[in-house]
Amino acid sequence: GAAGADGQAQVLRFLPEEVTIKAGDTVRWVHRSAHEPHTVTFLGGEEAPEDVIFEPQPAGPPRLLQNNMTLFPQGGNVYNGEGFTNSGFMGDPLPGGTEYELTFDTPGEYGYYCILHAGGPEDPIGQAMVGRITVTE
Repeated sequence: GAAGADGQAQVLRFLPEEVTIKAGDTVRWVHRSAHEPHTVTFLGGEEAPEDVIFEPQPAGPPRLLQNNMTLFPQGGNVYNGEGFTNSGFMGDPLPGGTEYELTFDTPGEYGYYCILHAGGPEDPIGQAMVGRITVTE
């Protein structure tokens, strides 16, 4: 089911999914779930980083490491559509905190997603946690 550990429904969506703003405006994402981390991630033409890194060991199974590129905030406070920008894991007490703000200085359309709930390009039932920011002059 869709119920979380606290019995509340989990909605794996950015709400609203689409926002239109003017160049120079700042968008704030607020994370309200105590049990489910999320990220706000813009790829800016770059390939998505792996969330978990598999490190081979001399013997036994590989060691699993959390990628610092996804765990911690990356890319600064202003976004122009280029380069990887990420909130880091949002939640309490996670590195990204419970709020993330990003200023958009260049007109355009910018898609973003949650690294942990991406769904992938072949997402037939719409489970991807994605959003879009449209920036006008």
